[in-house]
Amino acid sequence: MGTQQQKPKARRTTRKKPVEQPPLPGHPIKLGGDTYYVKPPSRDGIAEFEKFVLDHRLSPLDIAKSKLEGLTPEQQRDLLREALARESSMPNAITEADFAAALDTREGAAMMFWLMIRENHPGITLERIETIVENATETEFQRLLDQRDSVPLED
Repeated sequence: MGTQQQKPKARRTTRKKPVEQPPLPGHPIKLGGDTYYVKPPSRDGIAEFEKFVLDHRLSPLDIAKSKLEGLTPEQQRDLLREALARESSMPNAITEADFAAALDTREGAAMMFWLMIRENHPGITLERIETIVENATETEFQRLLDQRDSVPLED
């Protein structure tokens, strides 16, 4: 009878389980095919958004200037006088209506998303968010606004 060779016993190795990173704190949203964890903007973030709204608010004078063509000189003078009066009486603050209206513009939505994303994702730029929002179809844009509005106000 021949001798049978015994196979060496396989060494058992213990595999280390991959260390799972806990999810970032915040609410997950899909933006441009990626998932981001967002938080409501801080007080500083809200102040930054208010400044953004103020900086992008249309001036009554600029609006009036765009409507001068075809008016008589007297009508132009009256329109500019009224616009100048409105401009000089404009508060250096925004109303809730101004704030809400800005949130639903593409520029305002991009700014708010960036304010909500940047704490957990410091590498994301405002320009990247603006590109995503600008390239969204109207249906996709509405979906983005719905996601933003579903973020809990407090963590």
